[in-house]
Amino acid sequence: IVLRPTTATPEKFYAAADLVCAPSTGDEAFGLAVLEAMSCGVTVVATDIGVIPRILGSGQGDLLVAPDDPAALAERLSSWLERPADRQRIGAILRQRALRGFGMAGGIDRYERILQSLATAHAVGG
Repeated sequence: IVLRPTTATPEKFYAAADLVCAPSTGDEAFGLAVLEAMSCGVTVVATDIGVIPRILGSGQGDLLVAPDDPAALAERLSSWLERPADRQRIGAILRQRALRGFGMAGGIDRYERILQSLATAHAVGG
């Protein structure tokens, strides 16, 4: 385990990581570290709390553990560390999810759809 200070270029640290652990115990306002790791293609094991399950996406239950169960967290981390091919596959899936769901292009597309629907509703409603 290596703890580093805040940096403007976190991707170099994520690129060196085999796995990222996000053991939050309180409500996460957003889960930026989870999203950063995902965008770099790194598998994330996190606690099932706040917005983290939503960020990871459906079907990723094997990445989540209860926030009050350190033994389960340790077991899950150990399990993922023993499966490099699975980590790589899931990391690629998480990267695509991060880029599509939270990247600049995806955000612009969602914003454009919202504006279009508001304009249509205004035109229909007068």
